[in-house]
Amino acid sequence: MHVLAASILTLSEVVGAGPSGLILSLQLARAGVKCTLLDSGHAVDERPRAAHYMPCAVQEMRRAGVLDDVRAQGLIPGDICWRKLDHSIVVKMLDSSQVNNPDALTVLPLGDLGKILVKHCEKYPNIEVLWDHDVDNFEQNASSVTVVGNKPGGLRFALKGDYLCGTDGGNSMIRKLLFGNQFAGKTWDTQIIATNVYYPMDKMGLGETNFIMHPEHYFMAAKITRDGLWRVSYGEPADMSLEEVLKRQPLKYEIMLPGKPKPDQYKMTNINPYRIHQRCAEKFRVGRVCL
Repeated sequence: MHVLAASILTLSEVVGAGPSGLILSLQLARAGVKCTLLDSGHAVDERPRAAHYMPCAVQEMRRAGVLDDVRAQGLIPGDICWRKLDHSIVVKMLDSSQVNNPDALTVLPLGDLGKILVKHCEKYPNIEVLWDHDVDNFEQNASSVTVVGNKPGGLRFALKGDYLCGTDGGNSMIRKLLFGNQFAGKTWDTQIIATNVYYPMDKMGLGETNFIMHPEHYFMAAKITRDGLWRVSYGEPADMSLEEVLKRQPLKYEIMLPGKPKPDQYKMTNINPYRIHQRCAEKFRVGRVCL
């Protein structure tokens, strides 16, 4: 059986070679299935996105044979706190990750997770990862699926397989080819600004995972690496431009974070705005094509 896990460049640089496509390919390869994983990005996306993996995801990492490496590099957080803007605690949940549970919540930035998954894919001769391959169409019949698109040098390609799995995220080209612009649900009227920053908030009274409640300056602050990198995600109006977001970021940090830091007091490594969607595809399988 030859399964194509297709990844398409739409909104993000790397979509199909994110965790879904990579873990799917690893699980199929371990079952003896030959996989071709396509992605139109150049490499693993380094922008701040997901970092916390719940037990259902941890179980899939175990099935893919990568959990030990993920946990060796990542961490399992302890308590979670909900706080006011002055950082006083409203409620604390002790051992929220259930540290002794084999399926405990595990934390690692998605870019680091992607690198681990790619290294594992390279160990399997029945996985081929093709970067810079942008799928823009497919055809299927009763026995096969053929995907077509562009590859480096402006050349076209066509690959034939038994099944096609679209693992290309919220802006999935495979979904659009199946259902057009039909995508039931809604998009929230706000944007979340995800930032990664080195700033010793744990030494200034915050726990490993914190949700700050406020009508305007709500945010999450969570430690996401062993060397002290924190994810700080906060809300901004949906109509605020990227230029406005970047200009306002130092003020938001000064308002939100303990110690009211100025830019020379922390090291911000990444910033990435994204929208919140609550949508679901009409179907998850049409013939030999799966989402």
